[in-house]
Amino acid sequence: MHNSVVFGVEPSSLVNFRGELLKSMITHGSIVTTLSNVPTDIQAANLEALGVSSEFIAFSKKKLSIISDLMAFIEIIRKYRAINPNKVLAYTIKPVIWGGLAAKFLKIDFYALITGLGFSFQGVSFKRKLLTKLVCF
Repeated sequence: MHNSVVFGVEPSSLVNFRGELLKSMITHGSIVTTLSNVPTDIQAANLEALGVSSEFIAFSKKKLSIISDLMAFIEIIRKYRAINPNKVLAYTIKPVIWGGLAAKFLKIDFYALITGLGFSFQGVSFKRKLLTKLVCF
């Protein structure tokens, strides 16, 4: 039996865009835990209806702050250790970067899903150029 994490920032996107994937993973024998920001009561009920368990983390998808991102990274490591997954699928850029680094650190199989260039490739500030280089790496 596989213990898997699906990591996205927004709980609503887990239901709306990854719901069928989550159901399929469960059908094929995985125990699935989602990792996202804290959901509303309705979002939590929708996640529960899919048959997944959920863990939550305060994660800003648009804020560029190395301190808040490092704090999130530490929290991701804690969550992964508590869940003890065999594999992690992350989507959107920050979960892919920080979730991927945490998975690598803990030697967990990691899969990334990037659906567009988004925030990391917009703008010309030093922070944005640094983020673009990190994403490309």
